Amino acid sequence: MSQRYVRLGQLNQKSGTVTLAAPKNGATAPPGYYMLFVVNASGVPSVSRFVRVATEFGQRTKLGGW
Repeated sequence: MSQRYVRLGQLNQKSGTVTLAAPKNGATAPPGYYMLFVVNASGVPSVSRFVRVATEFGQRTKLGGW
């Protein structure tokens, strides 16, 4: 139901923090809440986390438990 797969760029991990870039086009991922999965090289997904795509440029959301 209204699901889509949006492939994101390279994942950067440093000191327990994960950083990645959101899609540049707002039509690809409009602002709102999403389920984020990390998929390993074998195609196995992680347990999802909810993330929020904001409208403000440069706004970051700290995700607990990851």
